[in-house]
Amino acid sequence: MGGVPLPTVSVTRNGASQQLQPCLRVNRLADVSALLQGLFPVDLTVIEGTPTSDRLWFAAPTAPPPSLLPNPENKYLGMFPGDTYQPGRIIVIHGKAPGFPDTFHGSSIATPARGFRTVDLRYWSICEADLALPVPTVGCVTDLTADVVGGYYTIVISDDLLRPAWLRPNIRWLPWGDEQYPKMLFFRNMLPSPDFHHSVQDAVAADPPCTFALVLTGTLDRSSVDEAGKCAQEVMGDYYPVATWCDKTTFIAGGVRACLKE
Repeated sequence: MGGVPLPTVSVTRNGASQQLQPCLRVNRLADVSALLQGLFPVDLTVIEGTPTSDRLWFAAPTAPPPSLLPNPENKYLGMFPGDTYQPGRIIVIHGKAPGFPDTFHGSSIATPARGFRTVDLRYWSICEADLALPVPTVGCVTDLTADVVGGYYTIVISDDLLRPAWLRPNIRWLPWGDEQYPKMLFFRNMLPSPDFHHSVQDAVAADPPCTFALVLTGTLDRSSVDEAGKCAQEVMGDYYPVATWCDKTTFIAGGVRACLKE
């Protein structure tokens, strides 16, 4: 601990601040083991199967597992690319970037980052994780690190060990990672502005909600994910992360537009 107390954390929403209670300290190995057993009481054996088409849908789980998605101010869309990597292909993700505050450079939460006129969300990110306990993160693209061109970001996932030379500099790359594990991608939205109506929170609050039942064991119902994803896209519009499997040669020749046309 370095001989100093834990920092205090507060959440400010619409001008009102609330201080959060600190977590219990966990230092001993026995404490860590007990914590993991409490967080993951069941084996995680989700069978994703093969997507019915190249299009991959992000959709919101009806009841996110508190052991995996614990922050109450976050809402998530999840995407399942399939049990195995498709050789010779890549995953392309494209969407409009919400505005976020320029706090990295010391500005207030009300000041939008460079290139944005409004603060739409406090924070957003897309992260890839191994779908195996304890669900380790492979990599993330965050609001700060996303390369935004004309208001839009593009992310490519490939099975290369290092960032491939054929990828243009203004495109973010994530590695597929260990091929023995299926993957899950999370699109996270935190604390949307009351004036922003294209967030994951809006998709979850729709009537009926754009959600699907996420199970931690058994076979994934891809049809329910696809339908919930289509619903979420209608609510979120251009801010919805459109994802697809695409031939690498198609992307190299025609870029993201060529992949999204397929």
